[in-house]
Amino acid sequence: MPKHHEGEARIIAQAGQPGAVTIATNMAGRGTDIVLGGNLDMELKGLVTHLRGNGRTLWENWEERHNMVVAGGGLHVLGGRAKRVETGG
Repeated sequence: MPKHHEGEARIIAQAGQPGAVTIATNMAGRGTDIVLGGNLDMELKGLVTHLRGNGRTLWENWEERHNMVVAGGGLHVLGGRAKRVETGG
């Protein structure tokens, strides 16, 4: 397992949060899924206690964030040209 694999997984899991800015280099692996609204599975894995107070479920909280990101135009990717990526090398 790569040295920073767990930390990178947490960063990618939350990359789709409203207002999030995630910067990646060409050293990152290809085929990474960024879930709009954040990755609910990753959130659930880190859950120790149940949410209380407003009575909202984790699903409702995630769904609201997801819809907010979609309404804001979704995920915007900015990138420069990379010969290695273009040639598959």
